Amino acid sequence: EIKISMSFECIRFETGEENDLISDFADIADTLLLDIRLGVSSAAEAMAVASVAENGTDTVFNFVSGDTLTLAGILPTGISDGSFVFYDSLMP
Repeated sequence: EIKISMSFECIRFETGEENDLISDFADIADTLLLDIRLGVSSAAEAMAVASVAENGTDTVFNFVSGDTLTLAGILPTGISDGSFVFYDSLMP
C-alpha cells in the first residue's frame, strides 16, 4: 500500500509493480506517472482499463501487462485527465 503524506505527490507506476493500492489519492493535487509499457499512453486509454472495484468505492486499473493499480476511495468519474503523466521506462 502506498500512502500519500504530502499535499502534492507524483506516484510512479511501471510494469512489474504487480498489484499496488494507493490510499489518499486526491485528483488534481496528485499525479499518476504511468509507464507506457503498461499498455496506456493517454488519459483516455488509462480510463478505458479502469473500473469500479467490487466494494463500490475504489477505482482499479487492470493493465494489459497484468499489473493492477487501485485508488482507494475514488471512483473513475472522480479522476481527471490532468491526473496522468506518461513516460517510457526504457528511455534514458
